[in-house]
Amino acid sequence: MARKPRSVSPQVLLAWVVLAAVSITPSTILATKFMVGDSRGWDQGVDYVTWAKGKTFHVGDKLVFLYSETVHNVFKVTKHQYQNCTIPSSAKHALTSGYDIVKLTSPGKKWYICGMADHCATGGQKLAINVKPSKHHH
Repeated sequence: MARKPRSVSPQVLLAWVVLAAVSITPSTILATKFMVGDSRGWDQGVDYVTWAKGKTFHVGDKLVFLYSETVHNVFKVTKHQYQNCTIPSSAKHALTSGYDIVKLTSPGKKWYICGMADHCATGGQKLAINVKPSKHHH
C-alpha cells in the first residue's frame, strides 16, 4: 500500500529558504568571471595589456584561461619572471587543463605567462593585472 507523501510545513520551508539565502555570501554574488582574451582566449598574438585595460579585478573574481591544452599552459609568476618570460623552476605548478579557473584570493599585482616554447617572449602570451580588495569592502 502506497504511503501518502508528507507535506512540509511552511515554517520548515521558510527555514530552508533563509538558510540557502544566508549561505550565499555577498562576495559570491558580486564576483565576476573574466574570460582571459575574451573570444580569442589564452593564445599567442593577443594583446593582453589592452585586454586588461579598463577592467577592474577584485578579490573573489575569477580568471578563466581557455586554450588548447596540447599547445599552451598557464604559470602564475613573479614580476621578474613575467618581465623575462621565465618559467618557474618548479614546472609542476603549470595549469594545463585547457580550461583553468584562477580565483583571485588576495589584492595586489598578479602575473601569468604561457610556458610553452617562446609563446611568452615572442608571442606576447602574458598577462599582468592589479587585484583590488573585494567589492563588498568599500
